[in-house]
Amino acid sequence: MTTLEIINAINELDYNYGNIDNGKEYHYFAKIDRAIDKALTTITPEQAVEIYNAIKENRKSTYHGKALFAMMPTPEPTPTTIITKNEKKVSLFNNAWSMFKAGLFTTFAKALKAAWSRIKVVTGMKTGVVAFEYVKSDGTIRIAKGTLTGFDYTAKTTESKPKPEVIKYFDIEAQSFRSFRLDRFIGLVA
Repeated sequence: MTTLEIINAINELDYNYGNIDNGKEYHYFAKIDRAIDKALTTITPEQAVEIYNAIKENRKSTYHGKALFAMMPTPEPTPTTIITKNEKKVSLFNNAWSMFKAGLFTTFAKALKAAWSRIKVVTGMKTGVVAFEYVKSDGTIRIAKGTLTGFDYTAKTTESKPKPEVIKYFDIEAQSFRSFRLDRFIGLVA
């Protein structure tokens, strides 16, 4: 059977033919049922997709529809790293503790607040552009628009060891990477 013939046969088949009293009609539908079963054993996964998409919606819940669905190729799962709430909390406290231990903040509460600000800014930059301000090393206030996605940049050096007290970002206006320490961070700009 061709794919078109299989589609027409599935759409035409009366799946309640077992309840039909007329012997001739019963044998007609039983013959179609066996032909579909035989044809489904010879089709490729690509043909299964084509047939499944072409049959009537109410036929997709029948055993032929379910068999076609089972034959369809499954998409390759994309590897994703699932970070649990506990891991996020551990990361937050580790960053806060390392900043407090380095002497950037006088109290652990301030270090924790800065670590939380870091998470907010970095998460925002991973999804789009974020406007924020910080104090530069010369004492001037810089209002920056930064992102961590959607830019064209080739690295000049190798990857450096990440420091939790430093936020690196791609400056939209300067078209280059910049960084600042969290103790100089003022806040997000609306």
